[in-house]
Amino acid sequence: MLDAVRKTINDVGERLSKTNEKGRPGKVIFVITTDGMENSSKEFTKSQIKDNDRKAAECI
Repeated sequence: MLDAVRKTINDVGERLSKTNEKGRPGKVIFVITTDGMENSSKEFTKSQIKDNDRKAAECI
């Protein structure tokens, strides 16, 4: 699940970076619904996701 979250955030960030600043939204909200029981992520850890999200928020 964490891999899917990070990849989605990366994809959206890349698309927004190519968008004219006036055309970008002021906020992007991701809603993740899970039972919390499954996580077979191989690429990213929870702390990596949180750290990268803080860095991305600082760039906006």
